Amino acid sequence: MWIPEHPEVFLDESYCHLDHNSRNRWVIPGSVTVEPGHSPLLVIFAAFVVWYDKKEKEIKAKFVDESVYIWPSIGKAHTKDGTGANNAEAWNKVPQFVKDAGVVAPTADYHGNFTAEVFDALFTRICENLVAMKLFNCRIHLDGASYHFHKSAAKPAGKKPKKIDIQKFSKEYVEKSTWTIYDIARRNGGHIIRKTPPYHCEPQPIEKIWACVKNRVAATTD
Repeated sequence: MWIPEHPEVFLDESYCHLDHNSRNRWVIPGSVTVEPGHSPLLVIFAAFVVWYDKKEKEIKAKFVDESVYIWPSIGKAHTKDGTGANNAEAWNKVPQFVKDAGVVAPTADYHGNFTAEVFDALFTRICENLVAMKLFNCRIHLDGASYHFHKSAAKPAGKKPKKIDIQKFSKEYVEKSTWTIYDIARRNGGHIIRKTPPYHCEPQPIEKIWACVKNRVAATTD
């Protein structure tokens, strides 16, 4: 039996249309069927952890405390009827910094509902909650989305910085910049980041959780 040496955390974002249904389903002859993708889209963010409890001598697995967030996409393609950002009930448990970000995705792609700032705030919460669960030095697995991995150093101000400013900035960028995600993980629990390869969902067991969730939604007709 595999026993994790360190807590293994699997973090990911996904989505689900409220009218999601199964490709193969029974219908009444002559009835009208509607293709999915026309109702509001929900953005999903979560982190799942697997660890070995030495005291109870058993492997445990659960969502990281307060790590599951679901909110309506506020992309232009999903707000024609105004239901996206105005659904108060759906926004109830969403962190204030997500609301304040005012993100409007240019397309229907759920990734457009995330920014580096929004992700950093959510990721910091994940790391802090892992510490609260007494889980340290975790291995956090996630994909290489651009908002996951970005530099913390600021860009030079102004459209036309002076030559001396560029030289100064270049030196400071090399000396001080770091991938923000590594810094957050290190400062909040000594966690280690494991970036999964692109187009390979096999290293991400949380993908199976997304599949179970969407299958459940597809099986619900109301």
